[in-house]
Amino acid sequence: MGQTAGQLKNDVRAKRADVSRDLDALGDKLSPGRALDRRKDSARRGLHNVREAVMGSTSEVAGGITDLPRSASQRVRGNPLAAGLIAFGAGVLVASLLPRSETEQELAQSASEGVQRAAEEVRGAGEHVVADLRDSAQTALAEVKGAASESASHVTDAASSAASQVRETTSDGH
Repeated sequence: MGQTAGQLKNDVRAKRADVSRDLDALGDKLSPGRALDRRKDSARRGLHNVREAVMGSTSEVAGGITDLPRSASQRVRGNPLAAGLIAFGAGVLVASLLPRSETEQELAQSASEGVQRAAEEVRGAGEHVVADLRDSAQTALAEVKGAASESASHVTDAASSAASQVRETTSDGH
């Protein structure tokens, strides 16, 4: 025969749990934050794999620090990508250790001043646009008020005229 009420309730609970689990998985899959986390983890794994391929495992690196130049040249022989990665890493390391030059400081200062000037100009232009819009809105509001007042006057006159005609018609008929 059919299922009992208890069995139906259990089936419904099971279906709800399945749907809830599916919705949670879907939300997790579509969440921008989770997608970004997945991308970052994937990039970290990829960089780790590249580092392992180029530099060797951590135990190899710890044991062979003094042997680094020779082992690096052996690993990159015939592999320009690895050589480029090592050169780039070394360049970044050296650049981070060196103090900023006067030219770099001057360029950063002038760029900062330029950004501040541009921000002030944009702010001024924005204030001008707001003022123009405010004036236009006030003018339009005054015109709408005048038109509404005039329309109300016409409606009042028309209603009075219609009321007078109805009174005359009813008084003539009696």
